[in-house]
Amino acid sequence: MKKLSYEEFKDRTIALNRARRIFHNLTDSNLTASFEAYQEILAETEREINIDHHRMSGFRGSIFDGFVRPKCDLCGSDMDIRNVMPNDEGVNTQLVCQSEECDNVLDSELTMEGWADILEKKA
Repeated sequence: MKKLSYEEFKDRTIALNRARRIFHNLTDSNLTASFEAYQEILAETEREINIDHHRMSGFRGSIFDGFVRPKCDLCGSDMDIRNVMPNDEGVNTQLVCQSEECDNVLDSELTMEGWADILEKKA
């Protein structure tokens, strides 16, 4: 599957930001509809309306992009790590399966820094 190049990703991000700024209020805050309107009315470059998360791989902007991610115990896919708002349960982060077919979410007491300390860097 083709991944976006850095230039394609940058162009896409700029276009999405323009679409959000110009059309977001007119489309009931629907980013897809905003982007479709932007593409139809203003865009000089034709772009796909939707890009699946596999093509965006490596452009998540996460501090964990350089690390080997934990694997999902249900399907074996990589897990994303996200911060959780302070809570009474002591959960600081969650591991979320990247697979669209799997909805596995695991709570963790580790902080983002704690995960960075224990995960192995990619070669």
